[in-house]
Amino acid sequence: MSIQSFVYDFKQQLKSKQINLKTTHLYELIAAAFGHKSYSSLKLSTLPLYVHSLDQSFAIELLIKRCSELQLDEIVSKLLIEQLRGFNFVFKTQEECAELVRQALDNEEFENSNIFQQLQKSFEVYSDQSVYPYLIAQLYSDFEHDFFEDDSDMNYLYQRYLQGQEISSTWKPDLDRFIANKERNEYLRKNYINYLSKASRLGNFPAKYQLYKFLLDDYVNRNEDFVESSENSEQQLDSLTEMRLELARRGNEKALRDIFEQTVSADLEKFEVSLNSLKEECLMEAWKWQKFALFLGFDLAKGNYRTYGIDEYGNDYDDDIGGPIYVAEVGRKDIYLSPLPKEKEYLLDREVEQLIYFYRNLNEFVFDRYPSISSNVWSEDEWNDEEY
Repeated sequence: MSIQSFVYDFKQQLKSKQINLKTTHLYELIAAAFGHKSYSSLKLSTLPLYVHSLDQSFAIELLIKRCSELQLDEIVSKLLIEQLRGFNFVFKTQEECAELVRQALDNEEFENSNIFQQLQKSFEVYSDQSVYPYLIAQLYSDFEHDFFEDDSDMNYLYQRYLQGQEISSTWKPDLDRFIANKERNEYLRKNYINYLSKASRLGNFPAKYQLYKFLLDDYVNRNEDFVESSENSEQQLDSLTEMRLELARRGNEKALRDIFEQTVSADLEKFEVSLNSLKEECLMEAWKWQKFALFLGFDLAKGNYRTYGIDEYGNDYDDDIGGPIYVAEVGRKDIYLSPLPKEKEYLLDREVEQLIYFYRNLNEFVFDRYPSISSNVWSEDEWNDEEY
């Protein structure tokens, strides 16, 4: 039963007792019973997690105080507590749920664990909440990426087995274990992809990015699993562009620099000090990301050009060895973006304000199996398109 269904049923019960109660007031009382000062606080900071039976202590004092503030009879709080005893959800923060997931990660029988069943039941009731399949996917993540490469001897026997050839009784037990492990590995892998896909379709960007990175690796059978994004190289490029854009909006410096340099180089062969020839739309785009980056505290236009000495073999020049010296150049010079007309500047500032608003109000939970790393912040390690 969802909280909405609970509210409806409880209001019907109150009506049968000739008690009228506003729906908004009831939500506030429920939040108080679970120890929150307001329902908006409960909704923003927690998610419902299914439990077989609700045995937790309720915040009775806070509930009674809230009843008094709303000028409600204390009998309402007593009836609510009585009714909540049959409610099958508690409210946990995403980090609290993630910690329960971490505790089950090394358990091969994790599908029998409380947290797995709780997340499954919660997703059945709250099927629009992407965090449940996202967390479930993490439980399936402990599979081997290069299973066949780990044991070439067993893989050879397995291929003979598939061809219908007889396997020696000496090797048969080992092969049986290999097949069982392979099937287990494939089961974990398919469910990992399945639940990340479900979370992605519900709009969970951390799940979408995690799935994107996984499906680009060599060990994935793209024809089977990468249907939506890797049917051809053009779609893969679209996915790469989308991921980079989404990470840039989240303040990732590497992604921002990639977009900026791609934008300013759209009309130029090399990065030069003057960009007077840059098309207006590219100039607008470059200024947009530059202003957003300046808000974040770094300058995209600042260059990293330098020269250094090398020997005839391309190694760093060593004064002790001597010999001919050559000059090597790396990086690029500072970029000067031409000023925009006032009317364009106004439009640009509006776009930058939208980026800043999105960034400031971003509330995404990124799971990591190590507690100190899980956060709402996208680290620089989260983006490296060069490896793809």
